[in-house]
Amino acid sequence: MGLKIISYKVIKKDELRSIKLSFDIEVNLVNGRLPNKQELGELSNYLISKEKSHDRTFVVFYLPGMEVDSGGYATAHHNPKMEVEIMEFILYDYPEYQKLCRD
Repeated sequence: MGLKIISYKVIKKDELRSIKLSFDIEVNLVNGRLPNKQELGELSNYLISKEKSHDRTFVVFYLPGMEVDSGGYATAHHNPKMEVEIMEFILYDYPEYQKLCRD
């Protein structure tokens, strides 16, 4: 059975030859909760698997209603090993997501 990729929408994709690939991605809540590192990592791997090879790939994940280029909910860097970082503190600027944050 294959991986179940969480719902997403590509907001922006930038490419610099084979050197760098960048995505801005909108992801929805998953069953009323914030997406976790594993789900975001699987989505990031899925996105880059559909592209030609790049030295580095960067993915910024936004939740619906978040302002693009003002800090995302999470990032995934493939440099070349993948690292996912969730930045929950960004959500304190968005009242609709504050109740989902850990204290």
